[in-house]
This record gives sequence, structure tokens and C-alpha cells, in this order.
Amino acid sequence: MTKTVLLAQPIHKAGSQILHDRDDVEVIQLDGTNPAALSAALARAHGVVLRTTPLPAAAIAEAPNLEVVARHGVGYDAVDVDALTARGIPLTIAIDGNKVSVAELAMTFMLALAKNLDAFHHATRAGGFTEVRATHGLFDIAGKTLLIAGFGRIGREVAPRARAFGMNVVIYDPYVGDNEIGAAGYTAVNSLAEGLAQADIVTLHCPKNAETVDMLDAAALASMKPGSLVINCARGGLVNEQALFEAINDGHIAGAGLDVFVDEPTPADNPLFSLDQVLVSPHVGGFSEEARQRSSYRSARNILDLFDGKLNPAVVVNPEVLKS
Repeated sequence: MTKTVLLAQPIHKAGSQILHDRDDVEVIQLDGTNPAALSAALARAHGVVLRTTPLPAAAIAEAPNLEVVARHGVGYDAVDVDALTARGIPLTIAIDGNKVSVAELAMTFMLALAKNLDAFHHATRAGGFTEVRATHGLFDIAGKTLLIAGFGRIGREVAPRARAFGMNVVIYDPYVGDNEIGAAGYTAVNSLAEGLAQADIVTLHCPKNAETVDMLDAAALASMKPGSLVINCARGGLVNEQALFEAINDGHIAGAGLDVFVDEPTPADNPLFSLDQVLVSPHVGGFSEEARQRSSYRSARNILDLFDGKLNPAVVVNPEVLKS
């Protein structure tokens, strides 16, 4: 029987090719912009690969033949997992696809903020070579304490990179035991508050859920050391944007590096964009060439593995469906 796989948006050829190479697979590729085309394709699809296209319960109901959904990445807050689970449909993620790329972006933000790179870059190009040296401070991240909130795949990539720069690394993750964190060579803290009180820099690598939305709210930011930095390359909404704006604007937080936002695409009038101490990028942590190759291949492979009866439970968000 031929299976139909829907690519809701184009993916790297490393993944699309292994689908096209299968004689028993028909591939439908969309650009993610036409709701009518998406509905028509879902009506035929046995498998779906999602990049940024949401998959709410209403869309799942339009797919009577659906057997598997593969996220081209690791976040899945735009997918109705409960609706999939109720139908016995596994949701898979591209584990290891973007972990290195996101970790490198988090480190890039830390270093660029510590060295005031944006201010120096623009002022030097504008002829302010001497003046900018006198007015903009910079500091070393060596010897500073980094709190990594979330010790999953990406957090475990950030930690050794930070240590290589001479940072003191502490970890907060209520779902990872202190012994495991200690065995990896890092110090566990018992609460987010405990970690924030120690941190010169905090970097977030948590999923977005009811427990983590606004985890850095006004009170949490106020509890941090004066002059500390906030990095978020995880999901928009983990940091309360208004609270962060106020904390930076009043000088308590020295700056932030943000790859993700509550609203995406983020409007140009986002108040955070008015602050020179905030460096931003358009949710591109997993957009490196290598990450796109890995994520596309893994998401396509997950679809085929389900069809072939050999899906690895480690890549499934709702593994309870595999029992049936």
C-alpha cells in the first residue's frame, strides 16, 4: 500500500530525498501558506512533517488516515498532543537535530553581550573609534556563574562550552536528578530562585508548558544580581517580555540575547527592540546548514520508521500510544 507523506513546508533534501526514494511513498510538498491546500493534503496524509506549521485539534480531525506526525525540531507547543494521543498517533521529534546549533547561538549571545560587540561594531564603523572605547565597558565571562535552566539535549551542549570558557556552571532542572548532574561534572541547584541568586548569566533551555511560561517574570528578574544577563534561545513566553524590558530599562538587568518571542513573527514595535542592550535574532537557533540537514533527515526517518514498524520510542513525545 502506498503511503502519503505531507511536507507542510519544504525541508532540506537530506530528508526529502529518502522519502522520494521510496517506491511505496507519495510525497506532497506545500509552502505552508495556503490553508485550503493544507486541508486537502491532510485528508490524504498518512504522515506529516511539520516545521513551523501549527497542528491544532481541528487540523488533526481533517486527517482520517493519519498514522504519525514528525516535528522538524524538538519543540511541539504548536501541536495538539492530546488530540494525537486520543487517536493513538505518535508525535516524533528530531532529537539531536539542532542541539549543537542552538548551544552555539546561546554562547554567541553571551560573548557578544559581554564584549559589547554590537555597540563597538556600529560605533567603530561610524568613525567613533576613540570615543566608543571610553564609553562602553566590557567584561570576561571567565569566572562568571552561568545558570542553565533545563539540562536536556541543548542544555547539555551549552554546559561544556561554557566550562571551556572558564565559567562556573550551575544547573536547574527539576526532572534531572542531582546525582546525574553531579556525575556530568556540574553543580545542581534545588530551585530556580536559588540558581538566579547566584547567576551572572542565565540561559534558558526548557520546553514551553504551564510550568515554564513566565518563569522569568518581574519577581524572578528582580531577584537576579544587578548587571546580570538573560539568554533565551528556547521558546518565546519563558521570559515575560514587558518585565524584561522594564528590568533592562531601569538598569537592573544589563542586557539580553533573544532568539524567540511571544509573538512570531515579532512586530517591529516590540519595546525590547528599542533597547541597545538587547541582541535579537529571528528564531534561527536551529537554522544552520548542519542542523537543517540533521533535522530533516531525522524527521523523515521517523515517518518511515513508523511505516516500517521500527519506530524508536526515544523519539516519541507520547510513547503511551505505542502500546496499542
